[in-house]
Amino acid sequence: MKTKILLIAGCSHAAGAEINGSEDSVYNRQQSFGNCLARKLGYIPINIAQLGNTNAGIARSVLNWFDSQYDPENTEVGVLVAWTESLRMEVPRPKNQKTNNSIANRSASWLDSGNEYYYNMNPGFTGHPDGSEKTMLEEYSKFMVKNELFVQIISANLILQLQYFFNANNIKYLMCNTLHMFTLPNMHLEQYIRLIDHTKYYQMLSEANAFYWHYRNLNYENKKAKFWHHNEEPHRLYAEELYKFIGESKCF
Repeated sequence: MKTKILLIAGCSHAAGAEINGSEDSVYNRQQSFGNCLARKLGYIPINIAQLGNTNAGIARSVLNWFDSQYDPENTEVGVLVAWTESLRMEVPRPKNQKTNNSIANRSASWLDSGNEYYYNMNPGFTGHPDGSEKTMLEEYSKFMVKNELFVQIISANLILQLQYFFNANNIKYLMCNTLHMFTLPNMHLEQYIRLIDHTKYYQMLSEANAFYWHYRNLNYENKKAKFWHHNEEPHRLYAEELYKFIGESKCF
């Protein structure tokens, strides 16, 4: 009998960051909505979410995991892709320069080393202590804010990239949003949105139902968190929502 695995990819929200006040820990991962969902499904969670991840980094981590870790003879894999906000970009680092993501993501089940070769440009982030991306953050933040439609189209293309990969390889999957992804209506963006399989994407077009904002608007507060992260209860509740959606959509 094959071992059932749920691969969980995303940013800090999918990693359960700051549930207990620490940025990453085994406990946080165990209590994250993806790991909670895996237990409800009877799957073993493989949580590869990375703090500060971009949508490009999320997509690449999934593809790299399947390229280097997938064992179709002995495992049955389902995937939960928890997309982060579109208003993030990654920039290739100069040749032979990289960061050590293993420190910030010490409790990940598996770590995509490919992400170490990129700067993550996240508006509001002031940069790592070594100052490596500080000189670029202001410039890229202004670009993203002024070109929000452009970065949203990039996210839509990344969704389709994984959707077609999963379908081509007969892999079960579910997608969701942890932060804001799309601003509609827009004729340019809608050309891509209509190609996305809504039956395997929970609340794709609802910013109000994205994980973080949904529970923030319900007045859930994590007093242990320094940044924008929830504690155990929203993660548990969101896992229940996703589990119910899976039962209704039959995507697993």
